[in-house]
Amino acid sequence: MASSTSIGTLFSVSTAAPATLDAAGYAALTYTQVGEITEIPEFGAEHAVVTHTPLATGVVDKQHGEVNYGSLTIPFAEDVDAGQTLLSTALANKTVISVKVAFPSGRIRYFRARVFSTRVSASTGSVVSGSAMVEIISPIVLVS
Repeated sequence: MASSTSIGTLFSVSTAAPATLDAAGYAALTYTQVGEITEIPEFGAEHAVVTHTPLATGVVDKQHGEVNYGSLTIPFAEDVDAGQTLLSTALANKTVISVKVAFPSGRIRYFRARVFSTRVSASTGSVVSGSAMVEIISPIVLVS
């Protein structure tokens, strides 16, 4: 597959849980786009490294430990649209949301997450902006 630009990438959320944690389960949900997002930082699974060094060899053996699916701090221009409101509500209520990240290439990534912060900032010469910190709590489902 050829590379593509990021223009047109959409970040959307749903307050509903999928019936199954697979492409079909997530695709059946209704999502609300979070507006004015300026970046989607890298995210994905990362395992802790578990090591063991036998005295006989002195060679460090490395195994996969627990997995962390990551987090995203998503910057946006404050618009207080329906999607940004859903993020704020999920934070206030401490509820789990479903997330859909749709790329211009047609690839989609789905996952479940919790919102741990929503913030706002303002400075001279810029728009009022904000961010939401989202922690991924499920395996990430890739749809090609």
